[in-house]
Amino acid sequence: DTRASIRVPAALCGIVGYKPTFGLVSTDGIITLSWSMDHAGLQGRTAEDVAIMLNAVQGVDARDPSTLDRPSEDYTDFVSRDVHGLRVGVAVNGLIGADAEVKRVFETSVEALRSLGVEIVETEIPSDEDFRLATSLGLIVSRAEAAAFHQSFDNPGPLYTKPVFEQLDEASKVTAVDYVNAQRFRSEFQERMVAHMNGFDALMMPTTLVTAPKVEESDEYLMILSRNCIPWSFIGFPVISTPAGLTSERLPVGTQFVSSPFDDGIVLALSSALESVTDIPAP
Repeated sequence: DTRASIRVPAALCGIVGYKPTFGLVSTDGIITLSWSMDHAGLQGRTAEDVAIMLNAVQGVDARDPSTLDRPSEDYTDFVSRDVHGLRVGVAVNGLIGADAEVKRVFETSVEALRSLGVEIVETEIPSDEDFRLATSLGLIVSRAEAAAFHQSFDNPGPLYTKPVFEQLDEASKVTAVDYVNAQRFRSEFQERMVAHMNGFDALMMPTTLVTAPKVEESDEYLMILSRNCIPWSFIGFPVISTPAGLTSERLPVGTQFVSSPFDDGIVLALSSALESVTDIPAP
């Protein structure tokens, strides 16, 4: 999950998709796309599945200098935990441009958490501009770093499909000024969000603004699908996409929970809680 590659498929397919805090899980052994945004995340049928796997893969790894030496946790302890009293912010700007059916299903997930005693508060942060800039600048950082890594291979063209090679070639033209300015915004946005999260246990928003598009139309929806996801990879916060229900056309909708760095247990607890009050038929 460098930008959204675990959470978006999970939301569109009706399963759980989790991206850990940056540094919690090693990416050693995975071909680098963006060394400062790559996250080794997990997918599963339930939050408990994800928690079980996270117990196995968490921890410091000398072969990945981005991992941090922190005490291990048993993340299954957060599954089925009482969420009464948690304060969750509905990021209203994460609903801008959402399909009506996505909004409807998302709102049912908000009410479901409220029924469990979660305090729901609307918040204007992140702003629409934050989402826009974090998404576009996250692409600059990830693509520039991808180009830098893959240029180390001799004659790399034949190693890639044409669309991927063209993206890497285009990314190699990103200027140092653009990359540095993207990193400056990244630091400022991360610092601001850390401060904002002091007032919340988590934020929530739809994972994607639309349901699964037709395959032949998927390229048109790339940025729309990842708009609510890239910002959290950009600043390394833990985030999980949880099935929230089905549209009238029986297409899955995901609700996304975001928490402060290393509060991964909170997003797992909220995911598990939403599962407990959401009736989603097996595919």
